[in-house]
Amino acid sequence: MAPMTLRMWLPSIVIATTLFAFVVVGGLEFCFDFPDFLFWSLFCFALLLATLVAILIAAARKRWGGCLRSAVILLSVVAAIYAGRLIQNNQIERSQELAKPIIAALEVYRTGHGGYPDQLQALVPAHLDRVPTPTLGLFSVRPFGYSASGDDKFLLAFSAFSAAIAIYSSDTGTWVLWVD
Repeated sequence: MAPMTLRMWLPSIVIATTLFAFVVVGGLEFCFDFPDFLFWSLFCFALLLATLVAILIAAARKRWGGCLRSAVILLSVVAAIYAGRLIQNNQIERSQELAKPIIAALEVYRTGHGGYPDQLQALVPAHLDRVPTPTLGLFSVRPFGYSASGDDKFLLAFSAFSAAIAIYSSDTGTWVLWVD
C-alpha cells in the first residue's frame, strides 16, 4: 500500500479547515450577535486564509496540481456565497426604501380619516401614484403585504428571501426579519 501524500490529504485539509472556520465564525456570530454582513465577511476571510495556508503547504512540498484545483473551487464557492449575500442584503434595503412612501402615506391617511385603510390600494391616487412593489429576485413580483389592526396599528411586510419575511410594525417603527 502506497503512503498517503500531501496531495491526497490536501482537499480533506481544506474542507476540514473550512468547516472549522464556519464553526468558529458562526460561534462568534451567535455569542456576540454580529450583523449578518460581518458574519459572512469573517467567514469568507477565514476561507480565504484556509486556502492560502493550503497553497503555502503545497508550495513547500512542490505539489501544485490538486491544490490549485481545490483553491479555485473553494474561492469560487466563497465568491458565490458572498455575492449572493450582498445581493440579498441590497434587495432588502431597496425594498425597505420603497416602503418609506407607503408608510408616510399611511400616516397621512390616518390623520385625515381617523384610522388606517383596509387595503393599500386606498392610498391611490390621493396619497400615492401607485403602490410600489418590493425588489426581490429576478422574477419575483410579490406585492407588499399589509394588515391594519384597529385605527392605531399596522404591519407592512414583504418576502425577503426563501422562508424569510421583513415586517415593519407601526408600533415600534422598525423592521424585523422573521425567518421560518
